[in-house]
Amino acid sequence: MDWRPISELNQCNDDISEYGYSKEYIEHHSELEEKDFLEWCYNTNRTSFSEPVEVMEKDDVVYYRENPNHYNRPISEVFKTQLCIFDNHNRGEFGGHLERHVEEAEDREFTEEWPLIDNICDMFDCGNYTYAIGNKMHGWIGVFRIYRIDKEFHYTTVYSTIEGNRFVRRLEYVGSYEKNGNYYVMASGYKESDKSRYTDGLTVLLKIEKTGDCKVLCEWDKKLSHTNSFAIAGSYGYLGQNKMVTKIDLISGETIFMTTKSNAEIAELRTIY
Repeated sequence: MDWRPISELNQCNDDISEYGYSKEYIEHHSELEEKDFLEWCYNTNRTSFSEPVEVMEKDDVVYYRENPNHYNRPISEVFKTQLCIFDNHNRGEFGGHLERHVEEAEDREFTEEWPLIDNICDMFDCGNYTYAIGNKMHGWIGVFRIYRIDKEFHYTTVYSTIEGNRFVRRLEYVGSYEKNGNYYVMASGYKESDKSRYTDGLTVLLKIEKTGDCKVLCEWDKKLSHTNSFAIAGSYGYLGQNKMVTKIDLISGETIFMTTKSNAEIAELRTIY
């Protein structure tokens, strides 16, 4: 599907990214069965399918397209940065590491800190530094870190969901976006509450400046599900998700939900749990 202006999307009242269809509706709409299965619940007998909507920004205008091949953000095995080429050994929920490519920059000495032990899911250059995004998702543990690497290959953790020995937040990487030479990084998941662990939704937006500063720009008490792409235009962020796009005010946190689905389709969608 070609890129279309986001203004063409239909507004909806809820985050429908995790919603599914009834068995009866699917039987009368066989085209759904051609899509990739996502989730099914025995109690409700509802099924959710993979229907990704991707977003992009150009000249401060945001566009969308339905892209069945863009459900999961790919994790590269090689990152080419201004420092050198890095080989990435991401093992998902288990331990991984990042190391210098053997045949690249052999005249440079790495410090004893290397290799960097973490599951790296993204890297980018900003100013004189290179940044690595670490994200290890194992059960209810979601460790999210941002590392800043200088030209001497020393790295510093500039953001972490671990405080001391406590996992205070369970966040998953949403994406990063470059704007005017700075980078915006978003992660979403859960935080600890007074009642129990990891039941309250949380989304965090960080800004990494060319100077090397990293700061939390804003936080919202909401979890964003099934995100596949991220763009910024003006004072709004746009999240490509399953079946929909979320537009989020980067100052107030107010959200607007938009979808490719018709009103009739929206009426049939319900939470599968």
